[in-house]
Amino acid sequence: MGFILFFGVGVGFLGAVLATYFIGRRLVAAAMPKQPMALAGRRTIIRGAVAGAVVAFVPSLLLGIVIGGTLGGTYGSTLAANARDSGALAGISLGVFAVATILLCLSVALGAWAGRWLALRGVPGD
Repeated sequence: MGFILFFGVGVGFLGAVLATYFIGRRLVAAAMPKQPMALAGRRTIIRGAVAGAVVAFVPSLLLGIVIGGTLGGTYGSTLAANARDSGALAGISLGVFAVATILLCLSVALGAWAGRWLALRGVPGD
């Protein structure tokens, strides 16, 4: 049972990282200003987004396991009364995925907007 739960957490967090990558690209594109900007300013925005993701990586994993795994596992095992283990596995995966994706995307967005603020103020990116 322990390996199955570990597999569920791994699948959920891997999905969260992949979803954050694709959503984060859109968030960074939205943070880019409309007027032409120097390459250093664009790099500052991208570095801010990466820094936000790196800072939130471990906390999102831990909160995804604690909050998402607990709520998702309980909800999944309740829905699948006949197949309790597979319902818990699906619930844990979806719970970890949801919580970790939300936290990582919020941190990427905050990092990108902080990088934009620094770039528009003229703080050098290199």
